[in-house]
Amino acid sequence: MSLGQLLEIPIMPFLGVWITRLGMKRIIVLGVLAQALRSFVLALWLLVVAQGLNSLFIVYFIVAAMVVVERLSPNHMRAQAQGLFVLALRGLGPLCGHVLAGRVYDYFALANGSHAWSLIFLIPAVASSLIALLFFALFRDDGD
Repeated sequence: MSLGQLLEIPIMPFLGVWITRLGMKRIIVLGVLAQALRSFVLALWLLVVAQGLNSLFIVYFIVAAMVVVERLSPNHMRAQAQGLFVLALRGLGPLCGHVLAGRVYDYFALANGSHAWSLIFLIPAVASSLIALLFFALFRDDGD
């Protein structure tokens, strides 16, 4: 976890540069794809690399999405929009994710009591990849 946090520090100052060069839509898609790649890497048991990718997810998705919410919200609704974003990101999203994770965990239980972890991590990898594709296809950014 510390490695991931240490990598966020040099990435964060360049977020504005990358948003200017690539546009907000591409940055957020890169963040979601970093999450997908992280899950694929976890499926291969490369934990250190996965933690590094998590820092890209945090900066390119979470921070950039917060900027998008700020930019797209009318002035009088910014606080409510940010609150809704945080509720979705830190409340409803994890709640749904934990319910689904429990079902996936049970589904990939093996007869000897262990689990097929590579297959378990492929589920969020594929889901994040599909979400990135949908976001790229549907999100409209005036900067692109």
